[in-house]
Amino acid sequence: MKKTGKLAYTLKNNYLFLALMNSHPYTLKMLVCSLLALESSEITSITIRNPIKVGEAVTDKTFILDLDLMLNGDTYINIELQVVNYNNWPERSLGYLCRTYDNLNKGEDYIDTKPAIHISILDFTLFEEYAEFFATYRLLNCKKHYEYTSKFSLHVLDLSKIDMATSEDKRYHRDVWSRIFQSTTWGDLMAIAEEYKEFEPVVEQIDLLNADEAVRLHCEARERAIIHEQAMQRKLRSLEDAVQEKDAEIARLKNELEKK
Repeated sequence: MKKTGKLAYTLKNNYLFLALMNSHPYTLKMLVCSLLALESSEITSITIRNPIKVGEAVTDKTFILDLDLMLNGDTYINIELQVVNYNNWPERSLGYLCRTYDNLNKGEDYIDTKPAIHISILDFTLFEEYAEFFATYRLLNCKKHYEYTSKFSLHVLDLSKIDMATSEDKRYHRDVWSRIFQSTTWGDLMAIAEEYKEFEPVVEQIDLLNADEAVRLHCEARERAIIHEQAMQRKLRSLEDAVQEKDAEIARLKNELEKK
């Protein structure tokens, strides 16, 4: 496969991401292994609990995950790709995780609760003062830092901080995945496939999906939605700035009146 030019849609397009993971079990397994630092032999099964039919529309979501997975029949995994920062991601991701962790059936004992893991793939930095390429969060005692339970955790892959990748990140190819998400040309993807042969099938599947007219239509719809969301964010920030300026002017005038 030799292609040149810009990608029609990158993997940061939510629909392309869903289409890739739903249509190519090899890619899904590679991604999960990378994000959770697992060897391929440690995964016996991955079930997508909210599958989509590739090429068909995905309904608008309020509290529905991109990927709701069951790993090896005993661990729930949420994976969510988010490129627009609404400044609510810690609360939103925790909401996703709490809903998943509440997974007991009637009559079951709490000790039988299955582990729940939430993985965020973000194109922005959550905490600038504590920036990391790949971060892990768990419930810990505040004084002695021992773990409350190992069944509840969150992971965050920050696509914008690839330069901060650690040796462990590189060992599990999290940096390579970040390069794939950030790739905007076929040359970018070809270079990755040539350097890492195990990623050749991933790049080939991205090629097939980019050529699928039905997939392209839904990718285009998602791109338009993102542009609209970003415009709304800019407008909101502009209005907030205007309100702050007016509040400052009101405070100044009030202060002048009090001096008279």
